[in-house]
Amino acid sequence: MLTLQGQALIATSSHPEDGTRHKSVWAILDHTEAATTLFCLNREIESETELDLRRRIPAIPEAMRIQRGGSMDGFEKHMIFVHREPMKMSPSVELAPKFRISMKHENVFTLEDAHAANCRIVLGFDTWDPRQLEEDIRQGLWHLRDITHVGATFFKVDPAELWPRLQAH
Repeated sequence: MLTLQGQALIATSSHPEDGTRHKSVWAILDHTEAATTLFCLNREIESETELDLRRRIPAIPEAMRIQRGGSMDGFEKHMIFVHREPMKMSPSVELAPKFRISMKHENVFTLEDAHAANCRIVLGFDTWDPRQLEEDIRQGLWHLRDITHVGATFFKVDPAELWPRLQAH
């Protein structure tokens, strides 16, 4: 079994267009024999969903970007805050230097507008069959990158620019 936890999964340019994985970048949170848990780093959210979330949680700074992380979504259960140092949300998990996640929803209420550029809300995650994912990697449909490099790029570019930027390096 491959060791994938803490890696980023990047679709190759030869990946067939299927509407969800083509030109996508994923952060792998966990990889076991039972399941691979990951969330997408570059998928735009539908404007209606974003408006609904901002109505439900008015404390979200206007400048904070909201993205779609996967099919298992829901405002109350599957909201991931991706942020960087020195802004630490508690509790949070460091995936790489200056690339942390927190799932404690109350953290959004403590943010100031000045920190909005250092934090993004990602709604949802996915779980994939680990055997299928490993086979797809062997077939060249995905390549792996260290999450440190992806995390450093994540806050510097718009979500639509992340995949092409990572393909160029």
